[in-house]
Amino acid sequence: MNSKDVICPYPWTHFSTHTDGRMRICCNTSTSGDILDSDGNPIYIDEIKNIKDYFNQDFYKNIRKQMLNGDRPNICSACYSIEDKNGTSVRNGVLQSFEVEKFTDNTDLETGEIINLSVESLDLSWSNKCNLQCKMCGPWASNQLETEYNDLYKFFEPLDNNKWSYKNLKITLDKISATVTELLVTGGEPLLNNDFLEFCDYLHNNDLSKNIIFTFHTNLTIMPKKFFDRLSKFKMVRMHISIDAVGDLYEYVRYPGKWSVVDRNFRKLIELIENHPTYEVEIHTVFQTYGIHGFVDILKYFNQFSHIENFRTIPYFIWPYSPSHSCTSILRKKHKQKLKNQILKHADKMKNDRNTYLYNQLIACINLMETTKPKMEIEQFKAHVEKQDNYRKQDTKKYLPWLYLDKQ
Repeated sequence: MNSKDVICPYPWTHFSTHTDGRMRICCNTSTSGDILDSDGNPIYIDEIKNIKDYFNQDFYKNIRKQMLNGDRPNICSACYSIEDKNGTSVRNGVLQSFEVEKFTDNTDLETGEIINLSVESLDLSWSNKCNLQCKMCGPWASNQLETEYNDLYKFFEPLDNNKWSYKNLKITLDKISATVTELLVTGGEPLLNNDFLEFCDYLHNNDLSKNIIFTFHTNLTIMPKKFFDRLSKFKMVRMHISIDAVGDLYEYVRYPGKWSVVDRNFRKLIELIENHPTYEVEIHTVFQTYGIHGFVDILKYFNQFSHIENFRTIPYFIWPYSPSHSCTSILRKKHKQKLKNQILKHADKMKNDRNTYLYNQLIACINLMETTKPKMEIEQFKAHVEKQDNYRKQDTKKYLPWLYLDKQ
């Protein structure tokens, strides 16, 4: 395989953290995606003393050598699987901004060592502090789910969030911030963290934000004015809003969120971006078992805003590799075919030049649903969801009626 078919800029340019401070290649790397030291242990943000040494350790060098040799690193299989199903992966998106020669010319081809390091993008999961307990999420991204999982299963080890702090991040920022042009912040729900505002002020006060394309993820259950007032100082702002259903189904999937609140906030956001041409909004929707039968409704809902220039009508559909109970590959064959027909019927009507990228991503998710081997049987899924719904006092049969229909 040609190196251009597998290479990704991130092992050269990207600094990324988990919510507990563990370092990773990027947010899309398979399994945990941890960066490991020479003893096979995860590296945490507070352990990084020298940025160049961090990027030139054996773990990184081996990944870069594989890519330069035209081999696919296993840790990056999430992107490659999307591409194999004709979807557009994170890797594809990032490559649009880079020439491959930039990396080959800046790397010792024998060792994989970077010659002149330039960290251009930050990807920060700003702790697992969150106000929701989404069905398809896990304790690593929601402290509310930490409590629930421990009550239900008694086995989840709490995250050591002491290693993730703005203090530890700032030590690193002082070493790399001058070259950063892209910033991605996720959570948890980052807008709940006051030190996130402090971080924005750091970028403003050091005259850095004017050069940064700032992307953040939010569930939009809150819209703190003190945060949104800070956005205008960035070169560009991309808001990725996490919505997987509408109405009552939204409240089931993103418990204990209220659809009326999110709907109201989204309409406010649309008004905001109409007055700010450097702001963009994109919906991120997990292609998952709990909300998939409401996907036609979500496509219809967002289509009403198709006249907004800096809003893409079709959501960016995310294929969930974990937890296994969220993967639609566990659905029965007959149900998969019915869903596919319904979704494509409505998505085809919305396809245009602006939405081609997102449409292709949806097609890839449908293909993965049909071809990926399930990691959980449907009866195991049923047992899990009934246990969780009983804990939450939710009605499984009301929201997932297909679980109790035919078994084909």
